[in-house]
Amino acid sequence: MRWVNFRLPHPERFSFPTSSSSSSSSSSSSSTTPAKSMRFIWNNIFSKGSHMLQCLCGSSLKKTKNPTEPQLKGIVTRLFCRQGFYLQMGQDGSMDGTKDDSTNSSLFNLIPVGLRVVAIQSVKTGLYIAMNGEGHLYSSELFTAECKFKESVFENYYVIYSSMLYRQKESGRAWFLGLNKEGQAMKGNRVKKTKPAAHFLPKPIEAVLLGAHLDELAIDALEDVEDVPHQRRLAHLPCTEAP
Repeated sequence: MRWVNFRLPHPERFSFPTSSSSSSSSSSSSSTTPAKSMRFIWNNIFSKGSHMLQCLCGSSLKKTKNPTEPQLKGIVTRLFCRQGFYLQMGQDGSMDGTKDDSTNSSLFNLIPVGLRVVAIQSVKTGLYIAMNGEGHLYSSELFTAECKFKESVFENYYVIYSSMLYRQKESGRAWFLGLNKEGQAMKGNRVKKTKPAAHFLPKPIEAVLLGAHLDELAIDALEDVEDVPHQRRLAHLPCTEAP
């Protein structure tokens, strides 16, 4: 089906035939008039845009992607933790810290997938950093909702990364990406944003065009975590964490 854009006249411009004075007096006492009905349709259907049209038509409205549109840009960077380590991901998907500032295992793509929301993808393995419902970090082959991290600048100008899905139920405190003093990855619910463990300094190297449109992947990631298959959430072994 092909959609044609058109502009509907405003309801005030619709003219309706008037009846005799006696009938007009009776209609004035009625709460519903054709003008009011048309105004209701305007305000509650046509002014709502394509979402309401989708509901009326019972079909999905899909935007046609321009095959020539530029692909999403990612920033290749190293994440230096205030504890003195660079975050790295091994070939097996394990995560910890390293003092070496030249190894490829510490290179990550920071990919914007929302407003101040990023995905963190290892350049070496192509796997995404994710956090599950227990606060454990793990590497995922597929981009899911658990791979989304809110990127915030702390008051000391370090950057902190918190899970977009999980936080403390009672206090609402966010769960953060963090390394301890030995360079081991910590459980997100044990990392406090005021401590050096959560403070990272991105060191950008270059901007790159990614091979896939992550906006499509981001739509899939909006599903509830209960709908994410177990094998997707635990695609790879979780990293070795500090006790």
